[in-house]
Amino acid sequence: MIANIHNQSQGFRAANLYANICPFEGDSQTGVASMCKAKVTFADIGKTVTVPEGTRLIDISGGVGSGIMYGCRQCGCGRCMTEVVAGEDGLEPPSVLEIKVLEHHEGGANSRLACQVKVRGDVTLRPRPQA
Repeated sequence: MIANIHNQSQGFRAANLYANICPFEGDSQTGVASMCKAKVTFADIGKTVTVPEGTRLIDISGGVGSGIMYGCRQCGCGRCMTEVVAGEDGLEPPSVLEIKVLEHHEGGANSRLACQVKVRGDVTLRPRPQA
């Protein structure tokens, strides 16, 4: 009975944690599993990088020289609004807070906040022009 209650209360969190895990690919010669990778293309600079799935966009965009600008870095100012050019399903779904900030800053259907989004598959992005 206690296990059932514990499983029910943890079910939603566990489902969210494991929803985006892809199968590990093993190295056939060593037998060692490797992490799933995703390709992120920054259209503004024509550069593609390969990162582990689950990497936050904010953690890689500056290092590659992308023109994505940041302000608060906490999903408040909207300065890091980014256009998803291709591969929208390669990003985790937006949170309720991210949706509110996007609406407030007139983000379009393909807009995301780089400070919030995590990569889960191949995606192409470019910074939204600053007004």
